[in-house]
Amino acid sequence: MQISVLSDEVWQTWRNLFRQPRYLALATMTLALGIGAVLAVCALLYQSLLKPLPFRDYERIVSIGMDPGGGEHIASPGILNEIAGIDAIEAMGIVSSYTRTVNLAADESPVVGELLSADQGFMETLGVRMQQGRNFTKEEDVPNGPRVGLISHPFWRDHFGAAPDVVGASVFVEGINVTVVGVLPSSFRWINEFDLIVPMRVAPDSTDLDTNQHIVARLRPGTSAEALGSQTNAKVQAMLSRMRAQIGVEGYDFLSARQFDARPIRDLFSGNSQSTLWLFLCAALCVLLIASINLANLVLLRVVVRSHDSAVRTSLGATPFRLALPALSEALLVGVLGSIGGALLAWLGLRALGALAPPEWLRGEAITLEPILWGVALACGVGVALLVTVVGVWRGLSGGVSHELVGGGRSGLSRGAGRLGQGLVVAQVAVAVVLLIGAGLFVRSLYELSSVPLGFRSDGLTTFSLSPVKTLYTDVAAVKAQTDQVVRKLSESSGTEAVAAASHLPIGARLNLPITLGDGRSIQPQFRLVTAGYFDVFRVPIVSGRGIGTADNMTAEPVAVVSRAFADQFFSGSAVGQVVRMGRGADVIDQLRIIGIADDVRAFGPAEDAPPTIYIPLEQTSDATWRVVREFGPLRYAIRMQSGGGLGEAGLRRAVQDVSPTQPIAEVVSMDAIVSTMTAEARLHLLLVGIFAGLALSLASVGIYAVLSVSVASREFEFGVRAALGATPPDLIRMTLRGALIQTAVGIAIGVAVALLLGAFIKRFLFGVALWDPVALLAVLLALVVASLLAALGPALRAARVDPAYSLRSM
Repeated sequence: MQISVLSDEVWQTWRNLFRQPRYLALATMTLALGIGAVLAVCALLYQSLLKPLPFRDYERIVSIGMDPGGGEHIASPGILNEIAGIDAIEAMGIVSSYTRTVNLAADESPVVGELLSADQGFMETLGVRMQQGRNFTKEEDVPNGPRVGLISHPFWRDHFGAAPDVVGASVFVEGINVTVVGVLPSSFRWINEFDLIVPMRVAPDSTDLDTNQHIVARLRPGTSAEALGSQTNAKVQAMLSRMRAQIGVEGYDFLSARQFDARPIRDLFSGNSQSTLWLFLCAALCVLLIASINLANLVLLRVVVRSHDSAVRTSLGATPFRLALPALSEALLVGVLGSIGGALLAWLGLRALGALAPPEWLRGEAITLEPILWGVALACGVGVALLVTVVGVWRGLSGGVSHELVGGGRSGLSRGAGRLGQGLVVAQVAVAVVLLIGAGLFVRSLYELSSVPLGFRSDGLTTFSLSPVKTLYTDVAAVKAQTDQVVRKLSESSGTEAVAAASHLPIGARLNLPITLGDGRSIQPQFRLVTAGYFDVFRVPIVSGRGIGTADNMTAEPVAVVSRAFADQFFSGSAVGQVVRMGRGADVIDQLRIIGIADDVRAFGPAEDAPPTIYIPLEQTSDATWRVVREFGPLRYAIRMQSGGGLGEAGLRRAVQDVSPTQPIAEVVSMDAIVSTMTAEARLHLLLVGIFAGLALSLASVGIYAVLSVSVASREFEFGVRAALGATPPDLIRMTLRGALIQTAVGIAIGVAVALLLGAFIKRFLFGVALWDPVALLAVLLALVVASLLAALGPALRAARVDPAYSLRSM
């Protein structure tokens, strides 16, 4: 065949296709929905799990530590010193696993910023080259060394105007001068967003085992993370045995029970997102599968429509390739347009998702469609279109369509091709059932999460953070005085019902500090410093004893309130009157008597049990305890407003500045918004799976419509004969609908079976819901039956309108 003849026929096919925009739009949109769903998830997968990290030879960088639960991987300075001599390690460093909220000033006005602590080996291990200046030196990274810092690229741009001479400039941290020695490059990313990095200054003989850090190590060429993890675990367990013998108490059993290992550095960035993203990819592939089946059915419909033309061309000697060429030409155009449409849908979806995606998915960057993904979209779209077209043409031309010139004017599908079409509808419905069951279970799970009582009231509460400037509030007495003044000032504001301050809010933050019980056991419960009125502001019930009041000051006996979980776990419920002490081993301080038991608060969200918690009056806090607590974050204030009242952010800032003119505040947000973030991941799961399930239901409905349309078109002669023999239009409608419902029922049965087989994988994302949840299953059944009936109604009505006289004349 000449190229010119081939190109002319392709062009003629495209011209005819553009004259029938309904088919072109339907086929293109069907393919675009499948391509867009897969491409959007692939973009998220690439961003979170596949995109190269901005570190030199990052494949050789690992994180060393233990997993306490929740996907973290943490270690301590003592562990860093213990494993320093392992031969497999080429370089090693340590960085805090959290940022500290501090008051920063690079110009006249102070701001609230985030501070990260790291040692000299951290940047060296990552192989980061500074935008300006240098890394810390070993002389700077020692106790009592010079006060120096590395600033982030955004901080350099926003507060120094990207000045080229910033090295040597000053940043005041809590009023203390810190000299800038380096600026990080714009490409640098870490798991925590920060403004400034200061030296951690780990003492070479430190045995500190409080695990609030990440250890990063660069492996020597030819060594494995598994071997390093095994050596690390052996050394750490030996260290713990020595320390238990020295201390004389079982103070570190919580570490002994953990396995220490080495993991790829990427795991720190991705956290628990890997399984979630793979779940979404499976859901997106299901949507693409349904779209592909639909496209094949649409192709078959086109083959039936062109049956007369194909019969004429066959009688004139056309080869099978020439018969298939129009369909293949249409497939090429649909594939290209569907790929472009899918990429645009993915781009729009990612832009809408940007504000909802967890930070570990984004790594501090905007979600984009990388150039390689555009190529994947084009190859996938064209490939799928051509493949399903070949299948559709084969079904239509290889014994499937009885052409008019052969069959006496009758056209239709063979029984084999008809059964194959029905089988594909069953497959579509089955895949849609799996997605719809998943969406239904996520709806039920989110409902159950939202119904769990958190143990406090969040309505009507506004919160903000305040980190007392260290140079102005040098000790805990000054901090108490500032806190009293701020609480009093806010309490006097119009519309204020109650005010309290605490080291942490009831939910959304973790702080474990060591506590020694009366029998010598060392534990690490959740720890809260609170002011009088804390339990009233958050409406936390006191179930035994009393709460913390204004009389609990420095002149009174040191006291504490514990949660119900604390009392049950450590005192069999009888905690009131018991004595505990702050600290562990030789560091025990502050003996406290328990005066009350508060109801449990789910501090980590509704999906986790309430942890044992101890509350200590801020008024009775010692300098030693305050120095520890202030390193883990600012004070958080909560104001309960009367109905219709509210200071607003500007009013809160004015109230604080009336007390402390140079004191900035940050994170002004309602408590309801903070609570909402605790179920944000569940809502995101529901949103994405719901979108995919909705697409699957829509595409499955289109598939049923397409197959029944082909069936009605191919059985027009049969319907006419039945009508001539006495079949009424309702009879023909029932016959058509019955076939659709049978296919739907078989698809539902298969889909439910597959969903149950996948139950172990799905269940890990659910809360308080069984896989056999009757509400979810009934909702899926109802949705699919209704969708099937609506999709089948149009073809059924066309079957009922067949003219029997036309069929009799064709006999």
